[in-house]
Amino acid sequence: MQNRRFKSTIEDLKRQNRKLEEENIALKEKVDGLKEQLSKLQQQKPQ
Repeated sequence: MQNRRFKSTIEDLKRQNRKLEEENIALKEKVDGLKEQLSKLQQQKPQ
């Protein structure tokens, strides 16, 4: 009986993990985009 509950919990955690991994990828892409914008802005600025 407890085994089934563990399996269910593990499945939930796997789903949660997948969601977090997707979020993480999206955030990394956002950061990359922001870094790109920043470097363009820094290049425009006279030193």
